[in-house]
Amino acid sequence: MSLSIGVGAGIGFDSANSIGGGGGYILDDFPNALAAFSLRKLSSTYTGSALRVRRDNITFPEEVNIDFDSNDVVSMDSPVIAVVGVTLATNLGEFVVAPGYSDPDGIGAPQSTAVVQWYDQSGNGWILDQTPSLAYQPSFNGPGVFYDLNGKPSIYFDGSNDELTEGSVFGLGNTISDVVQFSVQQFEDTRWTMARGGHNGDYYLQGHNVGAAQPYGTSPGTNPPNVIFKNGAELIAPTTQDIYDEFSNLATPPAGQTLLTFTGIDFVGWNPVAFPIGYELWGYDGLLTKGRIQELIFYNAPNHPLQASMEGAINNYYSIY
Repeated sequence: MSLSIGVGAGIGFDSANSIGGGGGYILDDFPNALAAFSLRKLSSTYTGSALRVRRDNITFPEEVNIDFDSNDVVSMDSPVIAVVGVTLATNLGEFVVAPGYSDPDGIGAPQSTAVVQWYDQSGNGWILDQTPSLAYQPSFNGPGVFYDLNGKPSIYFDGSNDELTEGSVFGLGNTISDVVQFSVQQFEDTRWTMARGGHNGDYYLQGHNVGAAQPYGTSPGTNPPNVIFKNGAELIAPTTQDIYDEFSNLATPPAGQTLLTFTGIDFVGWNPVAFPIGYELWGYDGLLTKGRIQELIFYNAPNHPLQASMEGAINNYYSIY
């Protein structure tokens, strides 16, 4: 089955200007996104921060917003702005005492950070949040260094209890809407999910447990059917085992980095209440996602860009395939 998602009026594709980060901006070429989260700047009109992080240090537990650097990406040169507590750091490198950067707060050693919030660049104002629990916050960098994936920063979910949540399902509520997800990630374990779903009606996009028969995103009455692309190629009638084989990779990065396109959601009868990333599908065995994620962009009908055009623009930046 081909991914039949139409192009909204006026949505074009300029491969030379769709790379983001020091070039054009992908949401300028493909507007009307439902939500968009990334560690690069996606829109010329977005003026906010990329994400909010907490220094993982009992003595120095300050939180800062991280802005994009002069190349429109998150780097150690990215400016930081204190949100909780006080810091003398002016950039991320100083905040985490990265090699080659000064230590204005007098911490004395490189620091790790955890993600408190990841900000939406679509203009709709959504937030992927984990302010309620410090223990559930995924990691943004180890001591003074990023969790790199193919040479670019990522957010790391440890497979233990990490989760980021948008509490209103992007405002869609209990309505019929086919949602297309474009994402860049690397999964390390046998189970993964981009959002929780299940018997109580929480909306989800996909999940998998190797060897098990549970669905990877099919819900009763789903219309249109679920379609999955990996690195530009459609997976035809995949089983759950197929999906595990295609996306999970126990090797260290950059092995296993993938560009995923996924569609096919029906909200009717599910009463969706939240959109968590990282929380294991339906709570089977209590396992959670382990791996790294760099970008999540969502569209809902009738605003889908062409799958091939959008994937081409994303791949121009990440060079996955």
